[in-house]
Amino acid sequence: MATITRNDCEQNALSKQVKDFAALVPGYIDEMYAAAVDAAAKIAEKDSALVRPSDVYVTGCGDSYCASMAAAPALRALLPGCTVHPVRANDLAGQIPSFMLKKGVLAMGISASGTAQRVLDGMVRAKGSGVFTIALTGNATTPLGKACDSVVALPKPEVVSPTPSVLSYAVSCLGVIFTGVGLALAAGTITKEQAEGYREDAKAYCVACGDLCQEQADDIFALAQELQDCDGFDFVGDDADFATAYFGSCKFAEGFGPFTVYDDSENWEHVNYFIKDTHHMATFAVISKSSPSLSRQLELLPVVEHLERKGVVVTDLPAESIAQKGLHIISLPEAPVSWLAPAANYLALSLLASYMTVLDGEPFFRGFAGPWGK
Repeated sequence: MATITRNDCEQNALSKQVKDFAALVPGYIDEMYAAAVDAAAKIAEKDSALVRPSDVYVTGCGDSYCASMAAAPALRALLPGCTVHPVRANDLAGQIPSFMLKKGVLAMGISASGTAQRVLDGMVRAKGSGVFTIALTGNATTPLGKACDSVVALPKPEVVSPTPSVLSYAVSCLGVIFTGVGLALAAGTITKEQAEGYREDAKAYCVACGDLCQEQADDIFALAQELQDCDGFDFVGDDADFATAYFGSCKFAEGFGPFTVYDDSENWEHVNYFIKDTHHMATFAVISKSSPSLSRQLELLPVVEHLERKGVVVTDLPAESIAQKGLHIISLPEAPVSWLAPAANYLALSLLASYMTVLDGEPFFRGFAGPWGK
């Protein structure tokens, strides 16, 4: 059997999304910034109170739900006095008490295709209760776009299908973030100069993450080879880092189909700590220096080492500050604004998932064959 090289791993559509990230995403940011600022200005013209909501619910399914969690810190920073709720589509569609969905509340529904039924159900329910609804979708003519009060059009990356999402996930995260920027600008809580500064910061950060990931490709390929004997993977993160951990877990499952699980650092110590087969379980810790629970996240690392698990730390902390030298460190650039970090800090995990899929000889999404074809 021929040896699989890193060049072989670079040929699939997931690796190509990571490779193209730095070149493509800045253009998407310009598009979404313009669309979000325009949409927010029109909302404010209807009723200035709409851009100063008491609560914001953000929902989606799969990667889109992950984007709602990733963008929540940005919305909290941009919309002072507003309580931000990233929620599952099922919850908005039926579980959240009706009295919480009322005038003065805003809901954002994320679905690039605009056809995710439970997202649509949730937004219809919210709108029917008096909530002002914003669709983040491909265009105003999608079912979600037609059902909502306002639309922020999302760019549609051209990707060979079926392939796990990286570029469309970036679009979803950044779409929510810049909808928040647009609302803050329309509300007068930030200036045009600040809004444009966030746009340029996001572009620079995405380029930096994309470029660094390509520089790390040899190291990531070596890590993929090292992890081939693992049967399970757990991903740990807190706050916005939880979204990145969740996303990494998704790409592994979609890519080559292993058992994966995700959790926060506190619950990991109570549950995943007890997984029996330590030598075939790898733990990924996503740790941002701005994390509100940084100390707890760092306490997890010596435990991983003590258990003799294979451990990987994805972090913007200096590598030398990680005392556990047996763990593999994937370094990240520091985001210009902390809440921009989850917009691109998942690239290395995505590239690792791609490489491991090729090394495993597994088609994405199991090729939609056998039981997965139903």
